[in-house]
Amino acid sequence: MSFAKQSLQADLAYSEWATGRLLDAATLLTPEERTRDLGLSHRSVLGTLSHVYESEQFWIGCLLTHTLPPMYEVGNSDTEPEHMFEELQQLWPGVWLSARQWLATVPEEELAHAIPCRITPEAERPFPRWELIRHSVNHATQHRGQVVAMLRMLGKQPPNVDIMGFYLSQ
Repeated sequence: MSFAKQSLQADLAYSEWATGRLLDAATLLTPEERTRDLGLSHRSVLGTLSHVYESEQFWIGCLLTHTLPPMYEVGNSDTEPEHMFEELQQLWPGVWLSARQWLATVPEEELAHAIPCRITPEAERPFPRWELIRHSVNHATQHRGQVVAMLRMLGKQPPNVDIMGFYLSQ
């Protein structure tokens, strides 16, 4: 297995580990604390975690089907979280498992295969599959940082979700 595939697998493992730590930390919050509008990201801990879950579910679906919707139709939603916290805890491991299984079985050369995507009604850009994985991990990292800040705003001690913490835990 090449360094590129190993690196993508490590990225996914890190993202799962870090998000799992935040889910564990969020179990210590009251339902009111989880949904309190803190003025960051997707307003609340639950709103932000729900957004990350929906995004990861979306991107793994795109990888599994080798299709992307027009990006100009995929936008930032400012709606209330679709999932209750307990649902996220139950559903998210299945998304992670799907991602791990897909990456473990996809032939290495297919990671560079591009999925065509309309950026605007007039313009198209193909996205290699590996870019979608890197985007998903990066997106989750950004929002995990926001959840860490929210936990601090709630007077809680957030867990270490830094990649070095992940490396040290292995």
